Amino acid sequence: MMAKKLFTCLAALLCLALLPMAAVAGEVKLDISKGNIVINRNNYTAEGGSKNYSGGTTFVVYGKTTEYTITVSSNVTANITLGDSIGTRSVDINVSSGQGKCAFNIQSGATVNLTLYRRTENKLKSGGTHAGIRVPNGAVLNIFDEGELTATGGTGGGAGIGGSSGEAAGTITIGKGIARDPAIEAFGGGGGAGIGGGNRGAGGNITINNYRTVATGGSAGGAGIGNGTGASSGGVITINNGLEIKAVGGGSSGIGIDGATVSIRGGMVTASSLRGGQALRAGTLNMPSRYDYLASRTNPPGRSDTWMKWPEGRIPLKADPAFKYVEIFMSSSLQSIDSFDESGGGCGNTGAGTVYAGLLIVVLFGLDRRFNAARANKR
Repeated sequence: MMAKKLFTCLAALLCLALLPMAAVAGEVKLDISKGNIVINRNNYTAEGGSKNYSGGTTFVVYGKTTEYTITVSSNVTANITLGDSIGTRSVDINVSSGQGKCAFNIQSGATVNLTLYRRTENKLKSGGTHAGIRVPNGAVLNIFDEGELTATGGTGGGAGIGGSSGEAAGTITIGKGIARDPAIEAFGGGGGAGIGGGNRGAGGNITINNYRTVATGGSAGGAGIGNGTGASSGGVITINNGLEIKAVGGGSSGIGIDGATVSIRGGMVTASSLRGGQALRAGTLNMPSRYDYLASRTNPPGRSDTWMKWPEGRIPLKADPAFKYVEIFMSSSLQSIDSFDESGGGCGNTGAGTVYAGLLIVVLFGLDRRFNAARANKR
């Protein structure tokens, strides 16, 4: 009798296991190498099939492809992790050749909470006019956690992260406010910003919290952070305790940081241009008085340049286009130009300065012990 009941229970469980699932919840792992991933409001398509899912589901994406892409449909809030749960398999999407596609397309009206799993190195590269991660006006992207990401826009004017060509960026937030050593690198294509608008597109609303970030505008003059080439007005850029922020304008006219309102509230920020653009342009510049700044007419700064306390009697960064390099550093004491290697360094921007640098300005911390100690204390 007992054996018969046990057999009946096992048979029932087997039948349930064979039934199709109406919905999945929790964590769903998806291999991008097996097909496009499209996340709709109640269902998703991946690996050649379609399934329903319930609220709170996290989509864990991994794998490498030169063909398939990720799309989040309008009016969807999606939780996505790049890299699998043990942090050993990253995402590498390179669709820059052929017809040119968008590697990661967040449609207007959608919100994506994007986690970069620790120790993963994720790469997203789009083609044509598309952004590396498309975040158009009306879309929201929140990037969290401890992994690394490189996002590259298409050469036709896509931002690294933000708008495709002709599009303003939406709302982009990087970091939770906890200091993270891993970095985000974003490269615009053509007139696209590194982070911000596509070619002719405004910069949107960009916030960076305690996360190493390097943003380089496209070769046709996109801003490092902010507007695409030809945009008539910028968005809002806020840097909160930037661990190490570098914004480099591209081409001969790109601006390092370019926004209608720019607020710098901590950390180390460098703004410059690859060749002939301004270091920073801001309709309104907000910065507390506890900063030191270095504004130089040469890029990299020369030995005669000295750190000054903010604000001085004259505010050069916004008003004087002669400055080619600007750096802001939160410190309790003035620094010496000897803090930096002559090849350049940099932490910030507080105004418009023309920059003719031929190389990406990189912060070098090694020569001045006081600088190193201050940096260590900040972390």
